[in-house]
Amino acid sequence: MALRLSKRTAILFLALAPCFAMASDPYTGPMQFSTFKPCSGSASYCGVRILAQGAIEHDTGQKFEYFLADKTRHHDDLPSRPTVVFNSPGGSVSGGMALGRAIRANQMDTELEDAYSTEHETLVEKADCASACVIAFAGGMTRTVQPRTALGIHQFSGGDRDIGESQAQVAVVVLSSYFKEMGIERAMLDKASLTPASSMHWVTDLEAKRYRIDNSAENLSPWQISPTLEGEAILKVDQDVSFGRSLSLELSVSNGKAHLVATTRLQKAAIRPDRVSQFPVNEHAEIQICSQTLCVNRRSTVAWSRQESSESVNFRSVLELTLGELQSLSNAQLLTITDGFPKPTSDVSLSSQLSVAGFAPGVALLLRQR
Repeated sequence: MALRLSKRTAILFLALAPCFAMASDPYTGPMQFSTFKPCSGSASYCGVRILAQGAIEHDTGQKFEYFLADKTRHHDDLPSRPTVVFNSPGGSVSGGMALGRAIRANQMDTELEDAYSTEHETLVEKADCASACVIAFAGGMTRTVQPRTALGIHQFSGGDRDIGESQAQVAVVVLSSYFKEMGIERAMLDKASLTPASSMHWVTDLEAKRYRIDNSAENLSPWQISPTLEGEAILKVDQDVSFGRSLSLELSVSNGKAHLVATTRLQKAAIRPDRVSQFPVNEHAEIQICSQTLCVNRRSTVAWSRQESSESVNFRSVLELTLGELQSLSNAQLLTITDGFPKPTSDVSLSSQLSVAGFAPGVALLLRQR
C-alpha cells in the first residue's frame, strides 16, 4: 500500500537542510578521500581502498572525480576498480546521489566495516554510514555490509521550512528512481519512512540483504530441462547478473556438437539507452566458460544480434562446444561465464557465476539423446 506523505516530510534522507546522525569518529568536517592498504600481500582483501570520510556536501561527487584524476593525492597506486569504504554521518542528498553515480560510473564496489586500519595504524576506530551516506553507498556495483556495522536510515524533513506536498512527492520520485537504478529494494524507502528524521533506524544484517543494500551474495538459478516442440531436450538457465541485467543460456546437442545460445537481457526501465547502445551488436562474441579445472574459450558462430520487446532489449549469440568439453564441464563444482567485454561496456556484459545445480544431470540427458 502506498505511503501518504505529510507536507513536512519527504521519505528517506531528503532534507533541504542536512540532517546528520551522530558520528562515532571524531572527524566531522566535509568529506575527504584518501587511499589505504588494509594489509600486505596479494589477496583481494589487501587491495588498495578509498576511504570516504566526513559529511557529504552538494559538490562531493565532483570532488571524488577530482580525487580519482589527481594521482598526487593517492598514497597508493589505485587499481582499476578500488573498493570505496565509508565513515560518514550523511549530509546533502543531491551530493550523495552524485557521489553514488560517480562510484557506479567508475564501476567500483562499496563496503562498510566496523573499523578501518592498516598494518601500522588505525584510521577509523568505529565507522558508520548514515542518512545520505547510504545514498552514496548504494552506488557500488557490489555492496558488502559486514556484520555488526552501523548503517542508518530515517525520514528527511525540510528543517524549519514547509517544503510542501508537491515537493515532497517529487523528492520521493527522485529517490525511488535513484534506488531502483542502483538495485535497492523499495522496501528500504518504506522502512525509512517509519523512522522520524530526528531518530535513526540501524539496519540489521538481515535487512541489509533483504533490501539489497548488501548484494554481495549472488542468487544463482538452477539449470532445468525444457522440451522443444520437436520433443528434443534443451538445458536452460536464466540468471540475474545485476539489477536490470540478466542472462539466458540454452544448451542443446545435435550433429555431434553442443550448441550454446547465449542471451543478454537488459531491462529498459533500469539500463539507460546510452548504455544499451554500447553493446557490441553484430560483433562475434568471445565466450569463456570455466569450471574449477577447465576453461573453454570459443568465438561465436553467430554474431550478437539485437531483439527488442516493450520491456527489454535482448542480445543473442550462438557458439559451439565439443561433446568432450561439455562432458568435462559437467563435473564442475564452480561454473562461470565471461564474454571479455572491456571495462567501458562491462555494465552490459553477461559475465557471471553460474549455478551447478541441475547442470550435471542435464548434460547427462543431453548426451544420452544425441
